[in-house]
Amino acid sequence: MQNNFLNSAYSDEMLKKRLEQIVFVAEDKGKIVGFINLNETNKPNIYDLTAIYLLPAYQGKGIGTKLIKHSIQEVEVFEEVFLEVEKSNINAVNFYKKLGFKIVDEYDDEFDGHVLKTLEMSLSNV
Repeated sequence: MQNNFLNSAYSDEMLKKRLEQIVFVAEDKGKIVGFINLNETNKPNIYDLTAIYLLPAYQGKGIGTKLIKHSIQEVEVFEEVFLEVEKSNINAVNFYKKLGFKIVDEYDDEFDGHVLKTLEMSLSNV
């Protein structure tokens, strides 16, 4: 299931689509070590945080926090930022909570024949 997800999420088509969104990267000595994607929804000033990834060796060093804060600062005007995260991904859920995100919904999400428990979280600026 994980391989199918990665193949889908990082297919050439999806990578091209991500480049049409707001993208910021984190670098260390010229090497890209992480990135974040924000996508403005069809509602003005409402964004989806569609992806944030760091190489494992760079996790836990504050880089993810900086990526999120920088990307929100760069969009200048936002009312809300939404994201989805697997409920069982406790480290990610706690990371987002520490940054002020709140759980606004919980639902089952079917992927590749498996049911995933998904949380929708939101950071509000209003």
